[in-house]
Amino acid sequence: AQESRGLGDVYKRQPLTIHNLTEYIDAVSRIILKDGVQRQFKAFCDGFNLIFPLETLNSFTVSELDLVVCGSSENQNENWTKEILLESIRTEHGYTNTSRAVQYLVNVLSVLSNEHRRGFVRFVTGSPRLPIGGFKALVPKLTIVRKKKLGQADSFLPSVNTCFYYMKLPDYSSEDILRDKLLQAIQHGQHGFSYT
Repeated sequence: AQESRGLGDVYKRQPLTIHNLTEYIDAVSRIILKDGVQRQFKAFCDGFNLIFPLETLNSFTVSELDLVVCGSSENQNENWTKEILLESIRTEHGYTNTSRAVQYLVNVLSVLSNEHRRGFVRFVTGSPRLPIGGFKALVPKLTIVRKKKLGQADSFLPSVNTCFYYMKLPDYSSEDILRDKLLQAIQHGQHGFSYT
């Protein structure tokens, strides 16, 4: 049996078996998520409390706290102009900034509602917000590549690799089809990795 650290006397020399696995996982989880960060969390709370007393947070809703801490993403319309979008993306593997599908994408993105913009950002980055500096600050840049599949491009959804901000976009035949497919992918792909 391997010697464990921080799991108490019971696990120091006891072999891990199927019979004590759940107990072991609970103990490891407690150490990592509670005991292991308790000192650091207390220090953070104490420091935060000096600047902003914790009891005053009770008067805010979660949405209001989010707005105070993270700011409003709705005032970032400058990140969604066609010019900024074209400057901020990289095109590869069959597309250029002047390609029909890329132009359709930029046109659609520039007029999305704030709700759909948040959905798009979550879809392509895995995060609900752009970094400070907007699309231009994404590292690596948002990359748009041509999605090649057998069959009609209009029947496929765009897909993404959120780790690398890499979007595979079919060469749709119209802007309306791109909008519909993009919104469908945003709606269904934001809660998992089904459309990667």
